[in-house]
Amino acid sequence: MLLLTLLLTLLACSAWVHVQARRSGQSRTMALVLAPLGGLVLTLTVAWLASAAWSHWRDKTGPLPQELDVAEEVFAKESGGLLEGCGVFVHRLTEASRLDLAQRGLAKLQTARTGRDQPTYHRYGAWQHASSGFHVRGQACIDLPDDVTAMIAKARETGFGTEGREFDLLADPVSGFVVFSFNG
Repeated sequence: MLLLTLLLTLLACSAWVHVQARRSGQSRTMALVLAPLGGLVLTLTVAWLASAAWSHWRDKTGPLPQELDVAEEVFAKESGGLLEGCGVFVHRLTEASRLDLAQRGLAKLQTARTGRDQPTYHRYGAWQHASSGFHVRGQACIDLPDDVTAMIAKARETGFGTEGREFDLLADPVSGFVVFSFNG
C-alpha cells in the first residue's frame, strides 16, 4: 500500500512540476529533478503523519490474549518510528477476569498464547510465575512515571509472565493489572 501511495504521489508531483515548469519557461530537466524529490518528501511526510495517528488511535488491547478481559486502559506510552518502536501499555482486568486469574492461576493462562489482533505475530511462550527478574522490555526505552514503575515491580512479585519475540506480558491477579511491553 505504501509503495502504491509512493508511486501515485511521485506521478502526481511529476505532472504538477512539469506543468509549472512549462508555464514559467524553465527547463524540462529541472522539472524531472524536482518532481521525484518533491514526491518523496511529500510521501515521507504523509507516512510519518499516518504512523503517528495510527499509534495514537489504535486499539492497544490487540496484543493481549482473549483470555484476559480488560476493563480499561490505565497507562500507555510508546516511542519509535514507522517500523521499530518500544512502549508499555497497562490495562486493568475486569473484576471477573481478575478473580478467575486469582483462583485458577497458571491454569487460566495455559491457552493464552496469541494476541487478539495478529495471532501469527503476537505469539507468547509458556506462562510462568514472574519474579523480580522478569524482563519488562519497554522499561529500557520509555521513561515511566514512578507510580507505574512501582506497580510493575509489585506485579512481578505476585503475577504471571510470558514472552514473545520482541514483547512480554505480565498479568497480576492481586492488583488486577496487565502490562504489555515491547521493544523492537
